[in-house]
Amino acid sequence: MFFSAIVFDFDGVIVESTDVKTSAFYELALPWGEVAAKQMREYHLAHFGVSRFIKFEWFFRNILGKNITPGENQALSEQFAALCLEKILDAPMVPGFTDVISLAYGHCPLYVASASPQPELEQVLEKRDLSKFFKAIYGFPPKKSESLQRIVDGLQLDPTTVLMVGDSPWDLAAAEEVGTNFYGRGKQFESSGYPWGEDLRNLAVSLAEKSA
Repeated sequence: MFFSAIVFDFDGVIVESTDVKTSAFYELALPWGEVAAKQMREYHLAHFGVSRFIKFEWFFRNILGKNITPGENQALSEQFAALCLEKILDAPMVPGFTDVISLAYGHCPLYVASASPQPELEQVLEKRDLSKFFKAIYGFPPKKSESLQRIVDGLQLDPTTVLMVGDSPWDLAAAEEVGTNFYGRGKQFESSGYPWGEDLRNLAVSLAEKSA
């Protein structure tokens, strides 16, 4: 049986943009010194799938020893977006993603649930001519688990028939919290019992078998 809905993370699942954002976190923190910039980068790498706003709060509190103001957080987020936008628009698709879309589109509703800010996420997907494939696009806020729950509840679906596709522990945690299936892209970070792949090509093979 085909899935009743498929929900995709964005960075590292749709577009190969994870390295772009890793470099941006380092560059933004560099005015406070190379050691601080490396700490910011390492925290980001350990917390894929977490909003940049939360990462900036951590950086100020734990590295700079003070609380970040809403204005400072917003300013850093805007600088971050400016550093990343053009590079993300030019980044290649994750291998297998276009095959997954071609197989799934029309079979079930497709969604995006990402930690990227909502307006920015919508802008990137529109400029890359991908918005047309998705029934809805959810960025931060809210949390990814809340977006996933909203999708399940909105369509009155059995969560066990829904697939979440992600590449971070927080994507997996969201799927487990809501009770959906999960496909992990990249290096498996825990023995979860869910299928994993270097990219999305194995997922495309699986969907082709389900649609046959």
